[in-house]
Amino acid sequence: MKEEEKRKFLNSSHLDTLQKLLNDMKYGSVTLIIQGGKLV
Repeated sequence: MKEEEKRKFLNSSHLDTLQKLLNDMKYGSVTLIIQGGKLV
């Protein structure tokens, strides 16, 4: 898989959601699940 193709499964919408989750957290963890090259 090319480097460009690897980056496609995580778009700016996903990154915005992840940033909001992390900003609001005081404790805990975030788990990203990748299946078939896509974030689910």
